[in-house]
Amino acid sequence: MLTALAPASLQRRVGSMDLLNMVVPLGLRPASSLDAATATTVQRRNLLQTAYATAPVFLLTGLQGAAAVLWRLAGRPHPHDWTLPEELLITLMRTLLEYGDIAVWRGFFKNVSRPISMPSDLVMSPAPRPGSKSLWFALRPELRVVEPRGSVNILFIHGGAFISGSARQYQATYCFWLKKLARRGIAAKVLSVGYPLAPEHPYPAGRDACEEEIRWIMSRDSGEIAPVIVGGDSAGANLALSALSHMRDTGRLPKPPLGTLLVSPCVDLSPTCILCRDNEPGAGSHDYLPKEKLSFGLPFFYAKDLTSPYVSPTLLDSLDGLAQRDILLISGGAELMLTDIRVFAKKLQAASDASIANRGAAGFRLTYWEEPGRVHSWPMLPLSHLKGKQEPIFQFVERVLGLPALERGAPRA
Repeated sequence: MLTALAPASLQRRVGSMDLLNMVVPLGLRPASSLDAATATTVQRRNLLQTAYATAPVFLLTGLQGAAAVLWRLAGRPHPHDWTLPEELLITLMRTLLEYGDIAVWRGFFKNVSRPISMPSDLVMSPAPRPGSKSLWFALRPELRVVEPRGSVNILFIHGGAFISGSARQYQATYCFWLKKLARRGIAAKVLSVGYPLAPEHPYPAGRDACEEEIRWIMSRDSGEIAPVIVGGDSAGANLALSALSHMRDTGRLPKPPLGTLLVSPCVDLSPTCILCRDNEPGAGSHDYLPKEKLSFGLPFFYAKDLTSPYVSPTLLDSLDGLAQRDILLISGGAELMLTDIRVFAKKLQAASDASIANRGAAGFRLTYWEEPGRVHSWPMLPLSHLKGKQEPIFQFVERVLGLPALERGAPRA
């Protein structure tokens, strides 16, 4: 399973269990790969393994961060004019993801979504659907719009390379979005989807969980009447596309969501994707995504057939029916997957053009937004200066709801 679509040279040199060892620590292997004696040994070594895995990574991060500071003190700006906090954060993420294993990845995302970091303006509650691991996020009652000019529910699926992350991962970003929408007179809530992670739960487990949440929030079962926007970032955007297209193709999507928000979507895991191409050596050189690790391991933990259109959405025969009104596709000009996203954007634009030609005003509109010098999933990063660049997201929500652009003096929360 793990090496089925790996390059032939890699298959000859690396067996499936060796490939597993490259990325997955012993304590996080699927249970089927461990016997009872080994499992007992792993339980005794977990703490030691964690310390062994993280200490060198943080040491290297500190050294690289110090080098960045010295570079700035020498009067040399970053090639993309990043602020120092932005460079230090991306240096930390790049080092953790490149040299850490899955335990380190999961530990990082768990740390940024700790309860102590929960914004005070936010209220969190579990989704009431039986078996769901998703969470509702809303503003505190006193911060909500009294007389909204529109309302919306945003179902958002977190990224994390299919192997890490949680429904709490972007709670700070959700708080920012909800407050900005409230200032525009829009009452909004976010349903942040919790889904099973690979390699313990490979495809289609994550997609199926997302489908259930989409079906629930768009049905009467949820008790919600507000229009729905379905969105996600990175692997989460992949799952959003996969779930919507699979539901459409199997007749389980009575109508598309009103809008779809795709942030740095992972659209291609096939052998033709950027991760498998050697003719673009400079691709993503400033991004935090580790190309070598992604290409030689992680995709194979998610799915056996990486050429399935529900795993690589850029291979879908049809991109129609993924939104009723608008799709907003966001990328960063410095991100690793930029080439693949641009190819997908052209296909999505062709589908939008055909949709408008065939159905007129009932067709869906695509907005492709590529922010120069920004990395993968940049709107989700906890950096204040990047929040000021997110105005197109709130304009997108207004378009989806059919609301006029906010004018001075509009209602505020």
